[in-house]
Amino acid sequence: MMGVIRLTELQDIFKHIKLKSLSPDQAKAFHMIRLCRTSALGSHAQVCTECGSMDVSFNSCRNRNCPKCQHSAQEEWVEAQ
Repeated sequence: MMGVIRLTELQDIFKHIKLKSLSPDQAKAFHMIRLCRTSALGSHAQVCTECGSMDVSFNSCRNRNCPKCQHSAQEEWVEAQ
């Protein structure tokens, strides 16, 4: 039987960190990264003009330390090197 591989997200790891050990700036970044692309930050919908199907996406935190938000920028930077 094949095992299931689950990629751990930074958000999953953050669930186990105690906030009291973080500076105020770290705590703010921590909080925003935990909420990134969840319903807590709202969402937006796009509707296909041809078939009418709707795609709902959760908003990102836009924090400069967030790996989800900065992934594209990181890839562009690596390509430029």
